[in-house]
Amino acid sequence: MLRLPINSLSLQIKIINEEIFFGPVITVVTNLSKEGSIPPSLSDFCKEMHDYCCEIGGLFFVTTFKHWNSQECFGYVIKDEDFEYDHVPLPNVIHNRVHSRKKENEAVFEKFEEDTSSLGIPFFNHRFLDKWFVHEHLSQYEHLTPFLPMTYYLQNKEDLMNALSAHRSLFLKPINGSQGKKIFKVQERSGTYLVDCAETGEREIYDNFTKLYKNLYPKFKKRNYLLQETLSLKKLDNRPFDFRILCHRKQEDKWGITSMVARVSKKSSFVSNLSQGGDLMPIKDLLQTFYPHREMKHLLELLRELSLEICHCLCAQNEGLYGEFGLDLALDEDGSLWLIEVNTKPSKRFFLTENGQTRPSTKALVRYCCRLSGF
Repeated sequence: MLRLPINSLSLQIKIINEEIFFGPVITVVTNLSKEGSIPPSLSDFCKEMHDYCCEIGGLFFVTTFKHWNSQECFGYVIKDEDFEYDHVPLPNVIHNRVHSRKKENEAVFEKFEEDTSSLGIPFFNHRFLDKWFVHEHLSQYEHLTPFLPMTYYLQNKEDLMNALSAHRSLFLKPINGSQGKKIFKVQERSGTYLVDCAETGEREIYDNFTKLYKNLYPKFKKRNYLLQETLSLKKLDNRPFDFRILCHRKQEDKWGITSMVARVSKKSSFVSNLSQGGDLMPIKDLLQTFYPHREMKHLLELLRELSLEICHCLCAQNEGLYGEFGLDLALDEDGSLWLIEVNTKPSKRFFLTENGQTRPSTKALVRYCCRLSGF
């Protein structure tokens, strides 16, 4: 029996060996908010996915790995502009938007992965990729190393001491961090150490290394950190900026650029994350304040080529399937490009269109789901 939760529904048809298949059935798997609802950070995105599936023919729903049952599937479908919990068919493809690394390591999530794999259901984006893994993986490619800042895994006091001796200024970043949280900037100036916090904007000063490390050590005990050389980034009105490049897989070995925007940090901040008060700006509007048209065009092409190459290299010899990356790249004062970070689950809270149209990134994800499911 075909279990459909919606009375009126447009689906596509495919015929294989005289068998008729209806679909695609696309689901996003995530974890619910404390109130038991779809997180606000994902609700608009999920409604977009639903609307575009209706437009091209397909069923979309949201589920959680804790509600998963391969014998009887349940999920949240949109009815009368709101999500309702109901019976749903088994999906043809699953997009992973679980927003907790801790939950991805739980046994129930691993069981969910095993079940979907045994049923032959394509599952992407496989897992969060931590910052150290990304750096280690991309460092294998000689042609990419000029774009990677010097980065070290922080294991002990000597690592911090040696890195500060080599660079004088460092970023301390949680290996599993996101949204610019828990990031610190540490500078050494004639034996004095300055520590700036990205979240609070507060500065602390220590007159020797021992006091510095004693203060920072409790943070290192709670989570793993890496050390990264501080780059002298270009600034707009004395505000550092970077670029968010959104990339989506089109075919097995082909990626495409879906959007490119500039993010300008708030005043007196050294991170440009929108969640930390950064501002969005059209990338061409920003670049034309620094470069003539021909140079700007060349730089945009380099950004595209570098982004696609990073996506290709990240997926080579890497476990699991990925269909979306959000790359953060930046320009230093000399005009050199640097890779700052790779996001496997880029934020869906921002970049919404003002006229209510479906974002190109959402369309790209639905099309990729259709491709994976054979529709």
